[in-house]
Amino acid sequence: VEPAVPVEPAEDTSLVASEAALQEFGGAQILMPPVAYEQDVFVPRATLPLVLSADRGPFARPAADATVHAGPAAPPAAESSEPPVAEVGAGIVESGPSIVESAPESPASSREGALAPPPPVNVFPEPDRSAEPTKPAVIFDDADLPTRSSRRLGWILATIIAIAALAVGAFVVFGSATEKSFVVPDLSGVSQAVAQNQIAENGWNLLISTERSDVQSANNVIRTDPPAGTKLKTGASITFVVSAGPNLATIPEIAGQTLDAATAALTQNKIGIAVGSQVYSETVPTGTIISWTIPAQPGLAAGAQVMPNSVVVSAIVSQGPAPRSVPNLLGMDVATATSTLAAMQLTIVQDPSDQFSSTYPVGAIAVQSVPAGTAIERGQSVTVALSKGPDLVAIPALGGLTFDQISAALTGVGLRVGKITGDKVLGTISDATVAGVSAVPGQTYLRDTKIDLVFTTPPPPTEAPTTTVAAPTSSSVG
Repeated sequence: VEPAVPVEPAEDTSLVASEAALQEFGGAQILMPPVAYEQDVFVPRATLPLVLSADRGPFARPAADATVHAGPAAPPAAESSEPPVAEVGAGIVESGPSIVESAPESPASSREGALAPPPPVNVFPEPDRSAEPTKPAVIFDDADLPTRSSRRLGWILATIIAIAALAVGAFVVFGSATEKSFVVPDLSGVSQAVAQNQIAENGWNLLISTERSDVQSANNVIRTDPPAGTKLKTGASITFVVSAGPNLATIPEIAGQTLDAATAALTQNKIGIAVGSQVYSETVPTGTIISWTIPAQPGLAAGAQVMPNSVVVSAIVSQGPAPRSVPNLLGMDVATATSTLAAMQLTIVQDPSDQFSSTYPVGAIAVQSVPAGTAIERGQSVTVALSKGPDLVAIPALGGLTFDQISAALTGVGLRVGKITGDKVLGTISDATVAGVSAVPGQTYLRDTKIDLVFTTPPPPTEAPTTTVAAPTSSSVG
């Protein structure tokens, strides 16, 4: 496109200078002829004179040259009753070096400091398009929009955002000033239903959580979150921690514990205990729990949780090993007696002093410390003494002894005085017998055997002629 040159004003009323356009673009005068096309098209750019006022509009700058791009002039409009259409602002303003001279200032301007609009200029020849319908042409694209309009749009958006921010801030401040606050009451120990009624008018959001408590009964409030005394705004949330009842008791394992230890453990967990029975056990020590059960709920085992003070454990307690009945060991040899006691988990102890026995042979057990049939505990011992045969003593010589001397002699060796025949005071010992058999001095008898004594009283002396007397037979008396 060739640079535009100044032309003389022409008598063309088809160009309209819009005062609104002058206000929009800071006093620049834009002249645009009407165009008629069958469709909207983009056309080559042309330059028109543009005069800027240095003292007009908020974006005024010193007068400078500028270029205005516009489409070719439209052909004369067909006869119509409507006035020709002019696109004001359809040109694109670009700052840059001047390619046309500024229009001369009109001396006829009626406003002080204003620049007179330049005369209308038609820089394109008008082709004959009388047959074509008249239609306004769209001759701009997004890349050529005025930067001044963009700046104004930015200021408008910034203003809107600032106003919105102020409105939001005012709403927040006003809302904060109008929010009500209430002090959280102390609801500890209050039932949940009553506590809810107490805060119903405060506008709080209520949350419920539960936990077990040994202090508060079931369904009573344990504590609140936030705690009592805290100021809480309407619409805020408050949590009731409500009791689910007492803490559950855990059943401990008590088998193998002593009765005292088991009782202490169960009592601590608020569980009762009773001794169901006591039985002998070869493996569980005396006083120790062998087994247990809960009669009311047989399925419960160690580790199960129950309500406190709701169950009682029945325990089976060991009495230790069953007692042993001591067997009869008399007449047994030591080896046999030892094995017999060992089978019963008893022990044998031999007395080093053997005993005389007329019943059991020498070497046999003649004495046991615990009589047969006596019950003793497992592990105890029985003392035995072996027989060394009968306890025999020899009868001493008794002839010529008085009765007192005879009695002392028999007792001294372990014999006893039996039946006395004759006068033991005036008579003399004539015979000593055992079971009717005369006893010979030195003959042995069992200790404590009774010796029968026979005393003979001699006749008184006479003057009869002397006769010869036969010698007496042999006996213990001699």
